[in-house]
Amino acid sequence: MQYKEFRFAVGCKDKIRSSVWKLWTKNGQFYIVSRMMGSITKLSFHSNGKAQFSLTSEFMRKQPNRPNKLRHIDTWVWSVPPIIENIDDNHVFQISIPSSELRSFSRKENLGKVHWLVDPGADMKTTVDCFVFPHSASKAPMNYESFLFALQLTEGMCVVAFMTISSVSASERQQVENLRSQWRRMVRTGAPSEQQDLRGTGMFIDSQGVHGMMELVPFD
Repeated sequence: MQYKEFRFAVGCKDKIRSSVWKLWTKNGQFYIVSRMMGSITKLSFHSNGKAQFSLTSEFMRKQPNRPNKLRHIDTWVWSVPPIIENIDDNHVFQISIPSSELRSFSRKENLGKVHWLVDPGADMKTTVDCFVFPHSASKAPMNYESFLFALQLTEGMCVVAFMTISSVSASERQQVENLRSQWRRMVRTGAPSEQQDLRGTGMFIDSQGVHGMMELVPFD
């Protein structure tokens, strides 16, 4: 289906689940944010081919002594696609959510517009792969079994997302544990109630050179 924005989470709203992720387009740009990021960070993909993982403008306005140029945590180049049919050449980003990282949330959230993706079970992960497709959203490959949604990007391009389910490899399990250790070193809180709802992310680059972000739970 075509959307102006799309929210999703893995799991069930009344049981264990992931954080809620939101993807949207505006003025030819593509954005990704998770509620775990609050209004602090976001991912943005710009029409000039630059991608950024950055602190938000809202957050920076509350940091008067921090130069704006320091707000970018990571930057890279994504390939603006030529008008070709091979969608695999336009893989822009991926969101990876291992089922081992699903938990119940104690805080109340508005979940009315969330699309729920089924938890695939132990030792599995859900990946949402984002591509830039050189056609309008109405021509997105909606007949693909793994098709999730399409967002109009420009008059001649759209963002298309597919969902895939796969097993978690030994190297990915180690990656999760390494990220968990990093978060535990960074986070200093003694309140169990705060730890329960805390979610973390970690950036990665896969074997094909595609950037991605993995969701994890720092504390059990």
